[in-house]
Amino acid sequence: MPAPALKTVSGKFGRHIYTIDGKSVSKKKYGAASVINDGLALLHANKNELALEKFKQGISLAPDLPQAHHALGLAYAKLGRLDEACTELKCAVALNPVTESAWLTLACFYQANDKPELAVAAYNDFLKKFPNSPSKRKVEAILSALGKGDVAFEPGFEKP
Repeated sequence: MPAPALKTVSGKFGRHIYTIDGKSVSKKKYGAASVINDGLALLHANKNELALEKFKQGISLAPDLPQAHHALGLAYAKLGRLDEACTELKCAVALNPVTESAWLTLACFYQANDKPELAVAAYNDFLKKFPNSPSKRKVEAILSALGKGDVAFEPGFEKP
């Protein structure tokens, strides 16, 4: 998953403007994204328990930040806590259904955890939501390898 792109600029009257991925956000949400970036560095260094704590901290600061749930799902998966991983990945998609990386992570998670029907459905839904994605050919190849395609999927995602 890509790290949230953080930027701070000075605005009118000496106030700071905080952005995540080019969108203006509160200082609290910006702080949460900063903690998530720290956690991603830990996750990449295989310090999974420490990363998990950072991601939980980020969620406590901004529970509606999809990147935090996506990252927490990855950490849970690396720790073998599959039910919790699935819950967090679903939450990330529910919070921001137009994020390609969250959809692909969820589909890959299903595939890697021997849930082929859910994987096929999630990949098909990805193709419907992102027909011009650079990942389109790879997803089509995965579906072909799975021997499936064109399965409707609109899960009832709920926030945990």
